[in-house]
Amino acid sequence: METHASPKVALVGATGQFGHPLALNLAAEGAQVVAVSRGRTGRNAAQLDALEAVGCELAFCPDPTDQESLVQLFEGCDTVALSLRSTYESLMQIDPLYLEAARIAGVRRFVPNEFGAHTLGIPAGTSQFFDAKKAMHKRIEEAGMEKTLIYPGLNVDYCLPNLRFFHQVTTFGDRDLNVATHHVDDIGKVAAKAIIDPRTAGYAVQLYENVLNQHEMLEILRGHWPNHDFPVKHVSTESIEHDMIHGSDEITGKAGVETDRERGQINYICYVSGLVTNIDFPGTLHASELYPDFVYQTPEQLLADRSFVFGE
Repeated sequence: METHASPKVALVGATGQFGHPLALNLAAEGAQVVAVSRGRTGRNAAQLDALEAVGCELAFCPDPTDQESLVQLFEGCDTVALSLRSTYESLMQIDPLYLEAARIAGVRRFVPNEFGAHTLGIPAGTSQFFDAKKAMHKRIEEAGMEKTLIYPGLNVDYCLPNLRFFHQVTTFGDRDLNVATHHVDDIGKVAAKAIIDPRTAGYAVQLYENVLNQHEMLEILRGHWPNHDFPVKHVSTESIEHDMIHGSDEITGKAGVETDRERGQINYICYVSGLVTNIDFPGTLHASELYPDFVYQTPEQLLADRSFVFGE
């Protein structure tokens, strides 16, 4: 009987919000995982210990300009995936360093820093931030590597109304616009399957479950908690369109890494344009058709969960 070696995947950003569940699930899918981090800190020690406990190989590279060290980390890997918090500057200056090291190391497949909106379907010039992601796609092609793009739509922490992080609920743009939203754990599980799936080489993979609008989200929330007051602030389409062009270069959002202008551009894509998902775009595979038996957590389940809504 013919046997096949398990794929070896280097994941850069393996302790982050998306990277950590992705690394855990890559290991659960049988991949050999090289979990790459800049170093052990008090903030990521627990995540690193959890990765090591499931068999991930820990690797540290504090300086992404150290090409020799990166090449050594990537040697023998089938795939390099990036899951880093990104800005326009990091997409243009840092991510290409990982790509070049992967090329030199002979890596076959590269998974760039996506894990959000369907960049392929966003017209060039809409946003400097997404144009930088498009530029990365071109770099991968020029490097002669296969790419797999993971598009999960919106993360539930980002869009499902809850009071864990803020004292009020904020809605954005067109509240009648349908969006697809998924739990970060489900994103990690499906992305892990897709990254090691030979069918996805050269394709985008769109997660497209839990499709609803912000009015419906609020209705579900209030239906589960009828005796609780949920103050709502709305950020209008006009305000978003203003910020995406005239917003400042300051970072004023809570726990943010994007400038106010970049945040406006992201909110425009997510809540105004209807382009955050694009299941019909050429070269896009439907995750639920690839993995029909996978069961997603639903907004109804999450918004009925006190710990999700209130953090209790």
